[in-house]
Amino acid sequence: MIDTHCHCLYGVDDASEDIDTSIEMLREAYEDGITKIICTPHSLPGGKYPNDYEALQLPFNQLKKAIQELGIEIDLYLGSETFFSPLTIAWGKAGKLVSLNQTSRILLEFPWYEIDFNFDPLLAIKQMKELGYQIIVAHPERYPFIHKDYSYMKELRALGCHFQVNSTSLMYPEDRNYELAWKIVEDGFVDVIASDAHRPHSKRSIILSGCHKLIMGKYGTEEANRLFIENPQALIDGGELKIK
Repeated sequence: MIDTHCHCLYGVDDASEDIDTSIEMLREAYEDGITKIICTPHSLPGGKYPNDYEALQLPFNQLKKAIQELGIEIDLYLGSETFFSPLTIAWGKAGKLVSLNQTSRILLEFPWYEIDFNFDPLLAIKQMKELGYQIIVAHPERYPFIHKDYSYMKELRALGCHFQVNSTSLMYPEDRNYELAWKIVEDGFVDVIASDAHRPHSKRSIILSGCHKLIMGKYGTEEANRLFIENPQALIDGGELKIK
């Protein structure tokens, strides 16, 4: 399995605070059968976590070296979860946005809490596409505007967006996003399922096997492989994703 949305890089956002915590997260992932991970720390242009390539290179290289020395056989790739803000387009024009493994794809997070700027998701996508980026929308099940108007899913797809759903949104019925997450899966919009992990030994660990088993039981091995292996590998390679 491959995890394409994971906050295991230490000291750069609201997840792992130190390298030991990151190593423990990756040890859990290895034991769960995960072989590749795109590290996607938060990147908030002009915000609390202004992570660009320069800010992320040192912890990324140190973490890769540490797990190699410990025999944790996971391949790490660098990316980010880029939050759309008024400065995101400016960062894109300046080449500061951290794409997924230096491809043209951006894992884009939309506002899911009260913000102090006007936000139009369709305009945001059009602006990002004009810069040459392909968009993976992070956890669409979390966004109030999609809860309110599900037709946005079809409109975003028509603009060429792909969608990543969190495994935890599908695993726990008590999650407030559970019903919407399953609707997104059942309607064929989901292209990748990832952990969005933030810490070890918790619901937000780098664990995918339970959700993989659940998807395989409901939709079969081919669909599980598409969501957890084939499309994630395409994100690493910059290849075409298989659409349902």
